[in-house]
Amino acid sequence: MQTPGRHWKPWQISSAVIVAVLVLGGCSKPARDLALRSPAQNATVGAVEVTGSIDRTVAAPGGSDRNSLPGVRAGRLSTADLVSHVLATNPDIGIATKREQEQTLGIELAGVGYRPKVDFTASMGPEYIATYESEESRRNRKEIGLGLHQTIYDFGVIDGDIRRASAAKEAASNKRFAQIEATTQETAEALLQVLELDEQIRVAKGNVAAHQTILDLVKTNEKDGNASVADIKRVTTRLENAKTSLIDLTTERSDAADSFRRLTDISADDIDGRALLSLKGGPADVSPEVLEANPALEAIRHEIVSLRAQIDSVRAGRLPSITFDADAKIRDDVGGPTEPGLTAKAMINVQMKLIDGGEASILERQLMTRIEEAMLKLDKQRRELKEAAENAARLASSGGEKAESLSSRLDASRKVAELYLEQFKAGGVTIFELLDSQADRQKAEADAITQAYEQRRSHIQRLVLAGKLSETLLGRSQPRPATADVSALTP
Repeated sequence: MQTPGRHWKPWQISSAVIVAVLVLGGCSKPARDLALRSPAQNATVGAVEVTGSIDRTVAAPGGSDRNSLPGVRAGRLSTADLVSHVLATNPDIGIATKREQEQTLGIELAGVGYRPKVDFTASMGPEYIATYESEESRRNRKEIGLGLHQTIYDFGVIDGDIRRASAAKEAASNKRFAQIEATTQETAEALLQVLELDEQIRVAKGNVAAHQTILDLVKTNEKDGNASVADIKRVTTRLENAKTSLIDLTTERSDAADSFRRLTDISADDIDGRALLSLKGGPADVSPEVLEANPALEAIRHEIVSLRAQIDSVRAGRLPSITFDADAKIRDDVGGPTEPGLTAKAMINVQMKLIDGGEASILERQLMTRIEEAMLKLDKQRRELKEAAENAARLASSGGEKAESLSSRLDASRKVAELYLEQFKAGGVTIFELLDSQADRQKAEADAITQAYEQRRSHIQRLVLAGKLSETLLGRSQPRPATADVSALTP
C-alpha cells in the first residue's frame, strides 16, 4: 500500500508508524500463548528464580575480615565458623558459583527465542539514478522503519536449547557442590595436620624430658662410680637425637600452619578444633546407592543430558519453522524523486533448509562423540570413587583392631619404661635396656597419634564420598543439587 505524502502531516506519519507496529505486535499473541504452553517455559521461569537466589551457599558470619568472625577476638574460632568463612571466601568456590550463575543466565538466553523481537532502522544518504529513458536523478534518500519478528512454531528447536541450558546449569550446580566438599576436605585436613603435629610435638617434648632425666641419673651414677663416661655419651647421643626430632617436628608444624593460613587466611592457633577431633572412624557406610549420588557423577550425567538435548535441537532444526514478520517503513526520495510515503506489511513465513551442506549431520555426529567421551569420563569417575570408598572402608574395618592393639602396646610400653627407670635407679637394668624402653614408649605414643588421625581422615573421606562433609562440620543440612534423569542418558 503506497500513500502519497502530500496528504500527511509529519506528526501523522509518526503516529501511523507507531500504531501500525503496535497493531502488528498484537498479532503475536498466539505465539506467546504457544510459548506459555511449551513444556520448557517452566524451566525458563525457574531460571529467573534461581538467578536471584544463587550465592556461595554459606555466607561469612560477619564478613571476610578475620577479626570480625565470631570467636576470633576471644582467641578461638569454632570449626563451623571456620568452614563458613572458607566457603564464603575461597576463590575456587567463587569461580564455581560464577559458572553456575552463567549457566543460569544461559537458560534465560535460550528462552529468548519465544519472545518477539522488534528492530528499528533509520538511514539517509545520496542516491544517483541514470537511465536511457529519463534524465539522471540525484537525491538524498531517507528511510525509517520498524520490524517485528515472532517465532510461532519451530518443532522443538528452542525447547531443546532450553533443556540443554537447564541441564548445563544443573551440571554446574553439582560441580559447585563438589568444589564445596573438596574445599571443606582440604581445610579439615590442613587443620588436622597442624593438630596432629601439635600432639607429636607434645610427645617429642616428653621424650626429650625423659632422656634428660636419664642423663641426670647417669651423671649422678658416674660421680658415684656406678657408670662410665661412655654411658654418658650414649645417653647424650640419644638426647641430641630426640632434640633433633623435636626441631624437625616444630619446623614441619610451622610449614603446616603457613599452609593453613594461606588456605583460610586465619591462623591455626585461633581455631578450636574439638569438633574436628570428634570425627573418629566409624562403620564404612558408603553404600553403592550413596556413591552413585556423588556430585561428581551427577555433574557428568547432567552434561550427557545437555548434549542429548542439543542433539534434539539439531534434529528439530531440519524441520520447517513458522514465524510471523511485520514491518512498517516511511521512505522519501527512494528510486527517484518521490514524496514521503508509508509502507506496511505482515506475513506468516514457513522456512526450511533443504540442503545445508551436511552441517546438521556433522554437528550431530560431533555431539555423539562428546557423549561417548562423557560416558567414558563417567565410568572412570565411578571407578575412582569406588576405589576411594573401598580404601576408606578398609581403613575403617581395620582401624578398630589396630587401635586396640596400639592401645595395649602403649600401656605396656609406658609401664615398662616406668619400671625400668626404677630398676635402673636400683641397678637392676642396664643403660641400654632403659634407653630402649624409652624409645619403645615414644614410638608407641607416636604411632597411636598417627593411627587416631588416620581414622579421622578416613571418616572425612567417607563423608566427602557421601557429600555430607560440609553439612557435618557446619552442623546444618546443605541443599543438594538436582539429580539427573537416568532415562535421558540413553537415546
